[in-house]
Amino acid sequence: MRFALLTTHLLLDWSFSVSLYFEHHFVPPIAEVEIGPMLPFKDSEKDGGRRAEPMQVELSPGSFDLDSYIQNYSGYTKIARLVFIADRCKELEIPAYKMAVAELKKTQNTSLYVTIYNKAGDRLSSVVPIDHQWQEAVDKKAQQQIERLEVELTNSRTNLIKESIRSAYHELADVYCNRGELSNALKMYARSRDYCGSSKQVVALSLAVVRVGVDLGNYSHVINYVAKAQQASGAVPSNAEERANAAKLKAAVGLAELAARKYKLAAKAFVDAPFEPTTSGTEQQLIAPADVALYGALCAMATMERSELKKRVLDNADFRHYLETAPHVSALVNDFYGSRYTQLLGALQQLQPSWLLDIHLADHAAHLVRQVRSKALVQYCSPFSLVDLHRMADAFGTPLPQLERELAALIIDGSLAQARIDSSNKRLYARQTDQRAAVYEKALAVGAEFAAQASQLQLRVQLLRSDLALRGPKQHAGQSSSSLGPSSSGLTVFSTGSAKS
Repeated sequence: MRFALLTTHLLLDWSFSVSLYFEHHFVPPIAEVEIGPMLPFKDSEKDGGRRAEPMQVELSPGSFDLDSYIQNYSGYTKIARLVFIADRCKELEIPAYKMAVAELKKTQNTSLYVTIYNKAGDRLSSVVPIDHQWQEAVDKKAQQQIERLEVELTNSRTNLIKESIRSAYHELADVYCNRGELSNALKMYARSRDYCGSSKQVVALSLAVVRVGVDLGNYSHVINYVAKAQQASGAVPSNAEERANAAKLKAAVGLAELAARKYKLAAKAFVDAPFEPTTSGTEQQLIAPADVALYGALCAMATMERSELKKRVLDNADFRHYLETAPHVSALVNDFYGSRYTQLLGALQQLQPSWLLDIHLADHAAHLVRQVRSKALVQYCSPFSLVDLHRMADAFGTPLPQLERELAALIIDGSLAQARIDSSNKRLYARQTDQRAAVYEKALAVGAEFAAQASQLQLRVQLLRSDLALRGPKQHAGQSSSSLGPSSSGLTVFSTGSAKS
């Protein structure tokens, strides 16, 4: 017995020593990861769970006015866009960080304030020194606010005062939003859902959750609470406030579909957003009216057919108001519909770098521009049976070899399935359907169908004449019809034998 116990101890000690040896020599150490503030980073910035270096954007001189661009936003969205621009454009890094720091000092978001200075280093601190006194005072004040509101929430829950509980949750959520702690804010807003006593309170709560969900990139919450707000507010907006809320909800749905790369659904959501001039001001906490025009127009040009584009975009009175806030986007849509491809492609090439600095559009701009270009190529070829590739290359301002490759790709994916390229003569032929043969085939099909129906009618007549059709029993008034067939026809069962016994 003692020998068995001694052997067991020796084996355990040996296995433990071997495991320590392998752990020391073969297992790499775990790297320390610094967790920064919560910002709506995109999927393309993630590589195995680790944030990749953002793509740098080079702008031509005078092509992007940061001051006029950022004044269209307010709140957390304004700060997030400034940080996004600073991370992706070296030319605008320090000006964007300076604006972001100035906006952060209007809030209590000290964690993002410190992170910006740690990221920018001396390049920013030499221009705008860090304010440690402000940071400490704000942290202390925010902690006192949170403690006070938690005590009020506890007292309200003890006294079972429904409205006080809801107000306490909302005030806590607002403090967390001001601190940049969006996950905690989202929890507080969600917990207040059970204490809403009217449809107006439900709509206000849903709009708050939608705003925080968009800032977090949590679009599942966005879709859920948009549905709750629409259910509480009714189908048709009846006043200016309801139209403004409906526009915000449509814009949020459009952002969710855009993030999911469902561009057709995103286009429909953006172009269906109502426009209310009394409430659609210059500052927006979600997106600006010019963004609705840009996102909706790009997605529509990339996914909609020509007739649908005219009906849902150009002839849409509400969306025309959005297009008026972005004249360059309106020019894009008109050039696309008017087949002015040289102006269209030139404008797309000029505007695309600035779209790469848009926090919601950056990951989709290149793909949408390619889709718009492909749509333009198909639209150019569709009326003709023969296209001269030299003239087409001039119209699109594209080298001929590149144009041939693009057309070949469109033929392969089915967009120009009926076309063929003559590389020798540099022509594109559309496979024409023989209209006369098609008419003959249709006539033959109609004749065959008519012959089959006539044969069935003759068979039925012969069955009736030979008394080979059994009639159902007569039904009395109030009696339900038989399950074998309708009583009006009287023909329920066919027999191959004689009807007479």
